[in-house]
Amino acid sequence: FNFAVHGTCYSDDNLKMSADFMGYAERRIENVMLEKKTPVVAMFINGTEGDVSPANGKGGDGAKMGGEGLGQKVLELIPNITTNRDLSIAVVNEEITFKKAHLNLDLFDERRDVEVDCWGIRNWLAELSPDARFKLKVEITGMVPMSFRFQALRLGNTVIACIPGEALTNIGTMIKAAGRKLGFSNTFIFGLANGHMGYITDEQNFDEGGYEAM
Repeated sequence: FNFAVHGTCYSDDNLKMSADFMGYAERRIENVMLEKKTPVVAMFINGTEGDVSPANGKGGDGAKMGGEGLGQKVLELIPNITTNRDLSIAVVNEEITFKKAHLNLDLFDERRDVEVDCWGIRNWLAELSPDARFKLKVEITGMVPMSFRFQALRLGNTVIACIPGEALTNIGTMIKAAGRKLGFSNTFIFGLANGHMGYITDEQNFDEGGYEAM
């Protein structure tokens, strides 16, 4: 099952191993199907979750509530699954090498509450004057991977687009619209596939700045 969400119900102070939100969904599906004597392996595949966080609460309670809710929706869809005796399959791949990589820090006054502790600059931001507005662009070419594989799979009249990173929701909307225009009955986006190039934004979100655009 394919859904776009960060597995971040547990915060960074949790030191236990956890499958978070999606783990509860998988267990819900597997347990119910086992009770029906039709056992399955439930496999979660993330979509364009770049700007999607769980809205059902934090911690174990939030992960359980949201995950089991998602699992229930999948269970409701299972009776509608149809199969094909014959299926044409095609795969295309392209590796793209980028010339430069930059870290873009948007240090605008309205964004000072953004959690940027991982870059160690929150204390520095607090010392800036209230009207300070500027961007800091740091080239990090060579510090991060520069080549990434993009892939598409066609299964009959369904296409799967694989993205090596965390694309924003709007990217997924555009890809699905392109799939419909090409005549596919279903278009799925598999995020975090074949590598991780960070967040992937559209032009508008990149210009607006903020956490993902960094």
